[in-house]
Amino acid sequence: MLSRACCSVAASGLALGLLVSVSSVARRLVATPLHVLRMCPLLAMIPLFQFWLGATNWSAICYVAYGVGVVYFVGTLNAVANLPRRYIEAAETLGARQVLIYRRIILPAILPELFSSVFLTLGLAWSAVIGAEYVGVDSGIGRMIIWAEFFSHTGRMVLVTVFIVLYATLSFAVVRRIAAHMLAWMPGTPGRSPPMS
Repeated sequence: MLSRACCSVAASGLALGLLVSVSSVARRLVATPLHVLRMCPLLAMIPLFQFWLGATNWSAICYVAYGVGVVYFVGTLNAVANLPRRYIEAAETLGARQVLIYRRIILPAILPELFSSVFLTLGLAWSAVIGAEYVGVDSGIGRMIIWAEFFSHTGRMVLVTVFIVLYATLSFAVVRRIAAHMLAWMPGTPGRSPPMS
């Protein structure tokens, strides 16, 4: 459930970032509050989410959404802002509409920078999911660590930590394969066939 929440929040952060990036005024208004939110320590927010929303699954999902969504949103805004303006001007000169510009130019051009945000948040997302189980989720890997800590089962804690590392490594490998497939057009991408001479 929490992993699906992470995926939906990532997609929402990307879509919201693209919507806000349409207007430079909106970008300037949103940038400062977002950077303030991004600087708040994630683990220190656990008691606040528990106080605000109670010890429920919904509170845990909102906690993960906060931790991951803000990073994707800021990453999308920065990726669009770093895009060379000449790409958009050339498309406008050829008569392309705003929707076509976003679909055919902006989205493909910002994908490499977006995948940097994805790789950055993979570890953060796993930390947030484990931390979210301290908020009040009844089962999961984080709950196993809590019980192992309570009964001083250090061997079980080490075993659970190994599984977390394996899960994180597997998710990193999967995302890396997806990135290699979606960015095969880029020069220097692993697995890209050399140009024909």
